[in-house]
Amino acid sequence: MTSKINVENALGISKISTEMLRDTRTSIKWANCQTDVLPMFIAEMDFTVDKRITSALVEQIERSDLGYAEDLTDLVAAFSSFAKKRWGWSPDQKSFFGAPDVSFGVKAALRHFVPKGAKVALTTPVYPSFFNYLQDLELECVEIPLVGEGEQMRIDTDALAAAFNAPGDQRVHALILSNPHNPHGIAHSKKDLEALAVASQQSGALIISDEIHAPLVHEPSNFNPFAPIAAEHGATSVVVTSASKGWNVAGTKCAFVYAPPEIAPDSFREYLSISLGYSVSILGRTANTVAFGECEDWLDAAIKQVKENSLELVNLLKEHVPGAKYTPPQSSYLAWIDLREAGLGDAPAQTILQKARVNVSDGAGFGENGAGFIRLNMGCTPELLRDAIRRIGEATVPTHKG
Repeated sequence: MTSKINVENALGISKISTEMLRDTRTSIKWANCQTDVLPMFIAEMDFTVDKRITSALVEQIERSDLGYAEDLTDLVAAFSSFAKKRWGWSPDQKSFFGAPDVSFGVKAALRHFVPKGAKVALTTPVYPSFFNYLQDLELECVEIPLVGEGEQMRIDTDALAAAFNAPGDQRVHALILSNPHNPHGIAHSKKDLEALAVASQQSGALIISDEIHAPLVHEPSNFNPFAPIAAEHGATSVVVTSASKGWNVAGTKCAFVYAPPEIAPDSFREYLSISLGYSVSILGRTANTVAFGECEDWLDAAIKQVKENSLELVNLLKEHVPGAKYTPPQSSYLAWIDLREAGLGDAPAQTILQKARVNVSDGAGFGENGAGFIRLNMGCTPELLRDAIRRIGEATVPTHKG
């Protein structure tokens, strides 16, 4: 088990201050916020990037090796070794196709498989950009809300199967699966994923599995890759993933689509080669290769810190925002918090920004059943997390009974 001191060294936590982040970070998260605002909205960690990744990037830049990237052999080998060790999955190394980011891969699958005007399911509340993808491609969104509460929250496989098999124009052609689920952090059970695969095989519906948060699953939960389950049950599926969330390298622009012949037709594989050829950043290829191949210890340190932050968040909310309801996630660094009874009004994210000067994601943007919730980024120093929740607590309006 990694010690606290090693976690701090690996992630640079002891050296990171809010003032330093404001002075040195130029990404969306920090550059676009006012000096009195704490940015805790976008899925980007504040931790320092692993030195093995930064060293490899610097060496590549000094070599002037900044042309177009084509060969993904080393990246695919690194990911495959990682997937075998962490998840017991040995993917077909000849079935990976590069993409600049996960959104490009998801959109490529939708363009190829789903006719304009057709219905596509989302398991809401879910990552807001999925709605944008469907709007951009002139596809109709069908929301299938999650079922259950707290640790029992899960996708509604029965409702999805019914939607896939609906008659005529009511039929849902595809599902964008957030695996693990964003924003709840659900590590979907193998049983539920098998039910989805069976429903796909029976109906011909496409399952597009966005697995960008997969490296960040917390023990003792397990991540179940969808591709081997799809192959076992004859489902039509596409998997898209990247090291971008796990190792905080989203800006290097590299993702990959996994589409072996047993779950994706040759026509789609040809389409990927043509439409996304040479689209991976050569720096992103390096960052992803080093991350998957050499930096598991940094990833483990990040997960350990996030789990510690999550447990502290439970106590912070009890102390400062007693009306809040929060279930620690099984994956990633995003907290989904119910503030409907916390005295922050009908639009808590707006109230929090205005009164507490903390920028969080508005749950209403995540679809059905999201109103009154916020998504808060816990990939930060404990000090920043404490400051944010204290501020939010000061913005709450106590409810008096009697």
